[in-house]
Amino acid sequence: MAKLGQAVVASALPWLNAGLTEEMTGSKSAGRLALAISAIYPSFIYYSGMLMSEPLYLLFVTGGLWALWREY
Repeated sequence: MAKLGQAVVASALPWLNAGLTEEMTGSKSAGRLALAISAIYPSFIYYSGMLMSEPLYLLFVTGGLWALWREY
C-alpha cells in the first residue's frame, strides 16, 4: 500500500513541475519541457521505487513554491 502511495506521489511531481514552470515563464513549451525532463530525471525515478521521504518532500516543496508564486 505504501508503494502505491509512493507511485502516486512520484507521478504527480512532474506535473507539478510543469505547471509551476509554465506559470513562471508563461510558456507552454517550457512547461512541457520541464514535464519531459522531470519525467526522465534519474533521481526522481530512483527515489520513486524506494520507501523514502524525498519524493513526498519534493512534492510539498514544489507545491509550496507554486502557491507562493501565485500569491506573488
